[in-house]
Amino acid sequence: MRTFLLAAAFLATTGALAGAQTSLDQKTPGIVRGIQGENASGQNGEFAIYRGSNSVVVNMRETRGKTEAVTIERAFACGRSSVSFASLGTLHNGNLKVTTPLALDRLLSGNYNVVVHDSTSGSRSVACGHIYLPT
Repeated sequence: MRTFLLAAAFLATTGALAGAQTSLDQKTPGIVRGIQGENASGQNGEFAIYRGSNSVVVNMRETRGKTEAVTIERAFACGRSSVSFASLGTLHNGNLKVTTPLALDRLLSGNYNVVVHDSTSGSRSVACGHIYLPT
């Protein structure tokens, strides 16, 4: 019985995380990825990168109305040491839509993350999503 309860709890947790990562419409002409909370922030959301228009859309939940900076950082995965690459702007009510002059092929190389910061771009990260092409 104990093993069953542990397995059920694991499946419920991983299913909730997967659902949180895919709330943007998957039929969009862009690449949609999840953003997971860091440093016990409780925030999550998603970002989309659209080819052709070079636009990036970030939607976050649990921001509590705070303005938070969004950057692109160079790293192979979230939770690793990273170097700030570009500032995208500031979330307003959890949303940001910007056009980036950055080459999308470079962004989609698997070496970059979208990082949401507590307030300014130099503050601690509260959420991160890895940018990569689907396999």
